[in-house]
Amino acid sequence: MKSKKLESTVSSDLYENIYFMRTSTLKNNLGNLVTVCEYCLTANQSAAKFCRFCWKDISLIESMEEDESYQYVKLKRRKRNFRKWAKRGAIYLMILSLFALYFFDRSAPPGLLLDQPLSNISLSQGEGVWSTPRGGNEGIASAASDQKTPEGEILWKNRVASQILSSPSVADKIIFATTYDEEILALDSTDGSIIWRVKARGPLDSSPVIAEDDLYIAYRDGTVISLNKNTGIKNWSIELDNHIFSWVVIDQGMLFALSRDGKITSLDALTGATRWKIDSEVQFLAPPAIQNGTLVAPGLKRRIFAIDGRTGQTNLTYLARNAMVGSPAVSGNIAVLGGLDRHVRAIDITKKTLPMEKTVLGFWSQFFLWGMAPFPPAQSGAVWTRNIGHEVSTSPAISGNRVVVTTKDGKIMALTLSNGKVLWEVSLSPDEVAGSPTIVNSTFFVTTNQGYLKAYQIDTGALLWELNIGSAGTDSIAYANGQLYFNTENGTIYGVK
Repeated sequence: MKSKKLESTVSSDLYENIYFMRTSTLKNNLGNLVTVCEYCLTANQSAAKFCRFCWKDISLIESMEEDESYQYVKLKRRKRNFRKWAKRGAIYLMILSLFALYFFDRSAPPGLLLDQPLSNISLSQGEGVWSTPRGGNEGIASAASDQKTPEGEILWKNRVASQILSSPSVADKIIFATTYDEEILALDSTDGSIIWRVKARGPLDSSPVIAEDDLYIAYRDGTVISLNKNTGIKNWSIELDNHIFSWVVIDQGMLFALSRDGKITSLDALTGATRWKIDSEVQFLAPPAIQNGTLVAPGLKRRIFAIDGRTGQTNLTYLARNAMVGSPAVSGNIAVLGGLDRHVRAIDITKKTLPMEKTVLGFWSQFFLWGMAPFPPAQSGAVWTRNIGHEVSTSPAISGNRVVVTTKDGKIMALTLSNGKVLWEVSLSPDEVAGSPTIVNSTFFVTTNQGYLKAYQIDTGALLWELNIGSAGTDSIAYANGQLYFNTENGTIYGVK
């Protein structure tokens, strides 16, 4: 105990002597002038050439009054302490930011280590094929420019159900449709006669999708089923977690389904086995689109996702102003969508959301509103946004540099794909609303809720002809072999040439 007390006394005396040596008044110092060492802040005699504490050269440092040196040393120490803690704080903040990025923004995608799909099944393409209600995976609803343009003559019609809410698909001169009477149908496109019909396990409002020799349909209860398109025989079925209200898309052996509860599921198109699943926490009503391996999924909670179809990695999360209920149309790398926020927007789906981008832009926007910052930059992926003043719940159609959209209050508009400039706008009759447009050459077609099929000139919006079809048409019109095929809500399927 005595030795420990002696050690403590010696240490205390030593520190006091060092402090006294560095700060005490220097005796015999002419005129009370001192030279303060810039390195250790020790006061030295004015004539000293080397610091008596750290032995640094101080011959070039100017002397000062002893009283002045106290204030000088105090200020210097304060600045040094501030710089030291500022550097430490910056390092700690950087470390915390890296941890946040690692855990929240860079989690491993669910399909990163998966094997390749068991097949390369993709949506059917080519002349005479309309593999989804919007024409294909890209959803642009536009036929090739050398196709024959229908002129409004009814070729045939067949009432096959009491109610139909979905839209048809066409391949190999066979029309595929689903009904609210719990049936899946295949019809001959030349005369409308039924080739086969299959009983479903519930009402169907999701449209069929064609991929090579198979037909894929999502039931409202969350079941996804694959049928042979020539016979209607079931290949496989799988029950997912929640309701599905949209058609599926298929690309390179993978099937993608969006459910009402926000789940995005990738299945093997050959077997129906689940490849990966992610929870977006955003409800889905609109069908997705896929282009060059990127899945575009618009949600109800103002979110639009661009997801790597192979791995499930969400590359882009685009924030809209209101819900998105219409499917996207994708031309090249540009996806065009209309929304309930009265805007039409173009998004580059190859871009990626930066780490913490939404948080930074949120703070920036608030500071802008307070007048403390300039206008915030656009979020990643933004190409253009156009306020058209009307809510859009349908899907746009794209042909060349033209985008055609229909609105909930009976307007039809054309915009340029390059910059969103409005080219023209036409109004339907009072209380008349059009479904999603389909483009063939320089003409586009829509069905309306008042029971008409209408044809318009795409460059001017001029009405070319209209046809009374007796009931409201469902959302989309299919085109194949020079003819239009569409369903009406009273359960009738039409062929028009």
